[in-house]
Amino acid sequence: MTHQGDAVSTGYWPLYRFRPSDEEHTQPFHLDSKAPVGSVSDFMTSEARFAMLKRSHPERADELFRLAQQDVDERWRYYSQIAGVERVLPGDKVGIPVPEEGPEPAQVPQPGNVTKDES
Repeated sequence: MTHQGDAVSTGYWPLYRFRPSDEEHTQPFHLDSKAPVGSVSDFMTSEARFAMLKRSHPERADELFRLAQQDVDERWRYYSQIAGVERVLPGDKVGIPVPEEGPEPAQVPQPGNVTKDES
């Protein structure tokens, strides 16, 4: 459980909920994680697969850990933006009238239904 908590707290595994609904003024994307603290590389080196990479190819591991941190930072920025978006249904208290019924669809002649008078 501690290891999973570390994954969430460093941003390696963010927790969120996506619940689209027909309710008025909802935020369908909800970010459950707090802002990441600590470095992703500290979390990753606690896993054998990444620790082995760090021992066998330290330069490459450092580069990959740096890229992983950049990815976590960018994902957090993006998820935070999405979590702030509020969904407003068309016509709900924003002064946009919602039509009762849409316009009649145009009648398009179908092939084989054309008479000699129409051609």
